[in-house]
Amino acid sequence: LHLNIPLALAALLLAACATPPDPELCRIARADVAAGESCLAEPTCAAKWDSATFRMTIESARDDVRRYCTVRT
Repeated sequence: LHLNIPLALAALLLAACATPPDPELCRIARADVAAGESCLAEPTCAAKWDSATFRMTIESARDDVRRYCTVRT
């Protein structure tokens, strides 16, 4: 059983690398980044929403785009 978990994890990671990006999820992640950055650039929106949590959410969406929405060769 101990060996099955790392092997299953390795198989899952390899499958993730071989799986093409989901265009809809990538579109949503990119839209989240754009909306967050737009909000932070607008003083009224930034005054209402800017926080460590808001910035972490934007960074998480950026990470999703970097990890899952680029073409792997």
